[in-house]
Amino acid sequence: SSPQKRHATLTDEQKLIKNLGEYFPFSDSELRVLYKCFSEHNTSANKTQGCPFILDLAMFAPTHSTEEEYKTHEHHLKYIFEHVLPPRFSSKLEAVAFRQLLALENNQTEGRTQQRLEAFLEAVTKCCGRRNAHSSLEIIYQCCCYEDSSSATPEPFGLIDLSYRLALTSHIIMSNDSVNEEKISSIFSAKTSALHSLAKSLEKMTVLQNQNHGGISMEIFIEWASQTMPLISAILPTFMHYLLFRDLPFSPGRQHFLFPILNDS
Repeated sequence: SSPQKRHATLTDEQKLIKNLGEYFPFSDSELRVLYKCFSEHNTSANKTQGCPFILDLAMFAPTHSTEEEYKTHEHHLKYIFEHVLPPRFSSKLEAVAFRQLLALENNQTEGRTQQRLEAFLEAVTKCCGRRNAHSSLEIIYQCCCYEDSSSATPEPFGLIDLSYRLALTSHIIMSNDSVNEEKISSIFSAKTSALHSLAKSLEKMTVLQNQNHGGISMEIFIEWASQTMPLISAILPTFMHYLLFRDLPFSPGRQHFLFPILNDS
C-alpha cells in the first residue's frame, strides 16, 4: 500500500506521535510515554495534591507493572525523593526546565494544549540532553542557584552534591534496592571526602581562570565537567530515563551514567 494510504489508516494519536517525532528527538515508544504523562498532567483532576511535579510525571508514565508493583514503586520513589534528593529539588527543576510550560499553564488560556505539549516536550528534551550535550549541565547548574534570584552563583560543593544525589537516585531506582534512612546516611558519610575532593577540583579551575567571585560560573562548571568528568552530563538524562522510561531500554546511541564506586583515598 502507498504511504498516503498507510498514513490515512493511522489513529489520531499515531498521527500526532508521527508528527512530534519530526521535531523532538525521541523514539515513537518514548513519545507515547511522554504524551501519556502530559495528558495526565494536563488534567488537573489527576494531579496528586502535594506531590512533587517530576514525581507526579513519573507515576503517570505507563508501565507493565501490576497494581501491587506500581504501589510499591510509588512508595519507593517517594521515599527516595524525600531522603536522597535535596529539599525542593523537584520544584526547582520545574521552575528551571519547565518554565515555559508553567507560563502557559498560569496564563489559563483555553485552546493552547498543543503549545503546552510542545513546551513540555522541549523541557524533557533538554533534561534528557538531546538538544546538546551541555543542556543537562545547564539545568543542574540553574537548579543549584535557583532560589529567589537567578543572579546567585552556586558553590562548588552544591553542584557536586546535586550531581551525586541524582546519580545515586538513578542507581537506587535502577537496582530496585531497598533503602532506609540509616543506609542513606552511611552512603553519604562514606563519600563525603571524595565529594569534597571533586568540589576542590572544580574550585581550583575557577581560581586558575581568575573567576573566583564567591561562586562558580556556568561556563567554568561545563568546562570542568568536560575535562574532568565527561559523563557527568549523562547524570540528569539517566535520572529522567529511569523516572519516565523505566520499561524501555536505553537507546544504543545514547550514553547513560553508570554509578561509580567512589573511594576516599
